Amino acid sequence: MNMQSEKLHLVRMLIETEDKDILDQIKAIFESQQASTPWDEWDDEVRVDVEQAIAELERGEGIPHEEVMREFLAWRKK
Repeated sequence: MNMQSEKLHLVRMLIETEDKDILDQIKAIFESQQASTPWDEWDDEVRVDVEQAIAELERGEGIPHEEVMREFLAWRKK
């Protein structure tokens, strides 16, 4: 069963169930996955670097992906 079929199968089962315990367990699984992010696992130095990078992007100081790829491909051809 491919990923899309598996998801549809799970959706059908979710819609058809009347078991509140199952719904609570599924909800808990999703919430636990969302609660744990790489951000939580990084040390303070990495977080500061990421925050600085985000601030630079918000100030328009970033380089667009297309430009980076164009430069990379040109460099790679050398």
